[in-house]
Amino acid sequence: MVPISSLVIAALFTPAQSAAERYEPVFEELRHMTQGERVAPVRNVTLRRDAIVFHLEDGNLFLATPVAGRTIGAVFVGRGAVSFLPPLAIERAEVRRVLGDSVVDARISAAAFVFTDSTLAEFERQLSFGPRPAASPGTDVLGDAIDHLVDGRRVVQPTLITALLNGDTNGFFYAHVKREHGEDLMFVVDPDDDEQVSLLRGGREGLKVQTVAEFRRAEDLRDTTTTDPARGQAFKLVAYGIEATIAKGLAFSAVTTTRLTARRPGASWARFSLFSELDVDSRRAPTCGFGSIRRPARETHSPCVSPITATSSGTRRSWKRSRDSGRAGSRCRLPRRSISGCSSSRPTAGSRDTGNRLRTWT
Repeated sequence: MVPISSLVIAALFTPAQSAAERYEPVFEELRHMTQGERVAPVRNVTLRRDAIVFHLEDGNLFLATPVAGRTIGAVFVGRGAVSFLPPLAIERAEVRRVLGDSVVDARISAAAFVFTDSTLAEFERQLSFGPRPAASPGTDVLGDAIDHLVDGRRVVQPTLITALLNGDTNGFFYAHVKREHGEDLMFVVDPDDDEQVSLLRGGREGLKVQTVAEFRRAEDLRDTTTTDPARGQAFKLVAYGIEATIAKGLAFSAVTTTRLTARRPGASWARFSLFSELDVDSRRAPTCGFGSIRRPARETHSPCVSPITATSSGTRRSWKRSRDSGRAGSRCRLPRRSISGCSSSRPTAGSRDTGNRLRTWT
């Protein structure tokens, strides 16, 4: 599998505010999210997410401190259970190989939930929240969850940070559970993934997480028609063009122009992915009031954030970025008139006319 680093791109915001000024406060609130001051006693509450079922028998549920102005986290402390039954035989075999059984049916003592779906509304319908008592049971499960969600300056789950920046309710769900016996497990429902439901555990060999099993949601497995892989996403890809150069010494660079259409009003950020062998440098447009977050050469997973002028739903906007193999300097830039931005970039070894150029437009 070719490693991919995820890039979150700022698309629509006021010219007076830089991408960093928008991104950093949200990221910091997520990174420092803790148990808040609202708590509810829990007795026999069931939470179901596809093949994942939580039964919270007896304990307390604490709402977490807000991120981007809303509650996206909750912590359960008490007695409960979680079950996970993959619908596919191949995934059950993988769960058995890694965890020793083809299904997960475990007692839990604590769980942290992070979500941009209907989880909060479901809890509020079933529970009565009040002020947190002075002597409340504590747990480090939320800290463990955040530790697996955040890697340096990168959010491991791009669908989560994109929803927070856009203010979306996009169906993302994440749970980190502490089993009474055995290692911690993580459960994810990511609507932007091809296989939306997954079971994770702590990573090995320096990785944050390891995927144990993943599969499509039940409704997609039953549906024999072809589904739109971009459904629910904030932007629609209209067209893209690639101008690639292979220079002497096989130095590679490319400039990609992408045209996007906002699917709904208020969409401001979108996820982009780049092969980890390639590199994207900083974008700067100082005279236009835009800023950027530069990805350091040693950091392969930090976000490259670039601005595009505000637009309404259905309006097309283009942006351009350049990338290379890391053998020479590379840059992200905004050169088109349809973008109210300015660009400055360093020439790369692959930008010389002595190389072979390939152009494609779709």
